[in-house]
Amino acid sequence: MHNNKNISGLTSKKYGLKTIILPALSVFFLCSLACAQNLLKNGDFSDLDGQKKPKDWIMNYEGNGLEGSTVIVPGPEGKKALKIECSKFPLTQNQKWIIIKQDSILKTRKGQKLLVSFWVKKEKITSPLIDVWLMNISPWSTIAKTTVPVSEKWEKVEAILTPNIDSENTRFELFFTEEGALYLSDISVTETDKEEIDFNPVRRKMEKNQLPAKEKNIIVNSGFETGIDGWGISDFDYTIAQIDNTQFFHGKKSVCLDFSEDKLPISYSDYPQSKKTVMQKIQFTGQGWLRLEKGAQYTLSLYGMANNENQNAVIGVYYMTKKKDSKTVSLSPQWKRYDVSFTAQDIFAFVFIDSSAKTYTEKIWIDAVQLEKSSAPSEYTPRFPAEMAIYAKRKGNIYYAGEEISVSLVKFFHDVSAKPKLSLSVIDYRSNVVFATQGPVSPEEGNKEIKLPVKENGYYTLSASVSGENYKYMLSIPFIIIYPYAEKYGAMNAR
Repeated sequence: MHNNKNISGLTSKKYGLKTIILPALSVFFLCSLACAQNLLKNGDFSDLDGQKKPKDWIMNYEGNGLEGSTVIVPGPEGKKALKIECSKFPLTQNQKWIIIKQDSILKTRKGQKLLVSFWVKKEKITSPLIDVWLMNISPWSTIAKTTVPVSEKWEKVEAILTPNIDSENTRFELFFTEEGALYLSDISVTETDKEEIDFNPVRRKMEKNQLPAKEKNIIVNSGFETGIDGWGISDFDYTIAQIDNTQFFHGKKSVCLDFSEDKLPISYSDYPQSKKTVMQKIQFTGQGWLRLEKGAQYTLSLYGMANNENQNAVIGVYYMTKKKDSKTVSLSPQWKRYDVSFTAQDIFAFVFIDSSAKTYTEKIWIDAVQLEKSSAPSEYTPRFPAEMAIYAKRKGNIYYAGEEISVSLVKFFHDVSAKPKLSLSVIDYRSNVVFATQGPVSPEEGNKEIKLPVKENGYYTLSASVSGENYKYMLSIPFIIIYPYAEKYGAMNAR
């Protein structure tokens, strides 16, 4: 009994110790993830010298006649900020910059990814970007550099620097080159495993504005019923991909990829000998980024057919991070469904189909493409019950001043009972609405030509909103009106 009590007591103390230590370890572990070490010193400007300037930082106005001042001011979210103001920047030769820097503090390894993060705003500075550089002091060379956006409002900016050398003696610097004031707060450089694309400002804007689709099939015009709209050839915009009204699995159309030599891109070289090269591999892609849920299961499926047996193709998705998920399939002269399932590696991707020519007689047909959040393919369903597309009547969307401006509206109703509403607007280069109209669309009307009462030369965007029961989507095409060159400058004896 005595021994049992001792054992019981030891056990109690042991578990009591775990009760105290484990939460502490958990807090430490979580903090080590969320509170990565700042490789700079005094990034929050909390440590000031006798002149109330931040220690470890050097502020210089480098150039002839540059004048300015620095002062600590209130920053965002209760933080301290450094105001660096240039009151005089003469426009003469040999001017340099207004710079804030730290020397011999940050150490780098070749290939490591450094996350630069800080709050910033500007006053009277016209440039929309601020330079961030990482230099090797001796010998003097650039280790990495980038730019970050800056506006008149406080914004937290982030960017990735990837050093190209190991260095124990670096300079971290931010600078600008004009009159005005730059405000900085909470500057940090930490190691990260994230990719540079994660901090791209365009991607950040897309993350806010482009939400995941609610429909099962997230691909628009997945059966090519409204033409080639939303699809194209990667790198080359030739006539390789054509809509075929005679071969289709679903609806009334499919897309045909023609690998005839006269359709494929050709390059020529004349050194050391003249040479003609026909580019055999073609990538057919969906245009624009599709929003996915990272880590979720998706399945891409399509119906395919070829004019030859064993025509290989690769189907899959490319991510914005340059990774991909794909599968090689073998097409035959009969329509067959092919699919690939995967776990999404990123939140943005586009669909692709790769194939190659061997004899230049190959043709393949694609129809009923579906990308769905599922571990296996389900029955094909178009994304919207009524699909529409807008095409310019002139090649290149270029019209001449004085001619009638018109576009083609192509429609296809998967559900003839659908009653969508179409709203059109034309916006000029200065974002002024110069024309707007709206009204219902019915399947009985068929495709039609829309005349736009726009006459003045300039750059325009035609935007269309299609809305129905539980769905809404946007269409947009740019167009330009120019003066005929020969009419304005003469034909130069051309016939």
